[in-house]
Amino acid sequence: MSAPRLSRVAAFALAVLAGGTVAASAAQDAPVKADPRVKAALVALKYKFTLTSSNNYQVEFTLKDKRTQAVFINSATEKFGKLEIREVTSTAYKVQGALSAADANRLLLDNDKRKWGGWRTVEEEGTTYVLYAVQLPATADAATLDNAIDAVMYTADDMEKEITKADEF
Repeated sequence: MSAPRLSRVAAFALAVLAGGTVAASAAQDAPVKADPRVKAALVALKYKFTLTSSNNYQVEFTLKDKRTQAVFINSATEKFGKLEIREVTSTAYKVQGALSAADANRLLLDNDKRKWGGWRTVEEEGTTYVLYAVQLPATADAATLDNAIDAVMYTADDMEKEITKADEF
């Protein structure tokens, strides 16, 4: 694993993005605590990780061609009926301002190929971040979390390489 290469602003934005969806925030007065279920799974997988300022788990991977990709596993969860859901995300790229209609359409068409997860955009202070996200049961075992990590990591990195030719995230 290599050291993160993100600027402080980009790291902050990613921590915000990894904090969960907008719906999960306003009602929570207390900060989210790091979820020990995620820690146990990451330890079982022998992954090195850090905690973000939002108490989400960040894992940095070194991929083929020495590319790197950061993956975030949310400690915060949401309920859908009786199901408790956790989100795993990885950022592919960013653009200044809004995403173009052509890029948005490209992501929607790419979603059709995916079996698990989907593309989304998050705007933060004039920058639009494009990330791939997978939702899974918060009680998922280590092998299932590992599959979710692989899904977001490889999908986001492939899109980053295709669109930007860079290795920022």
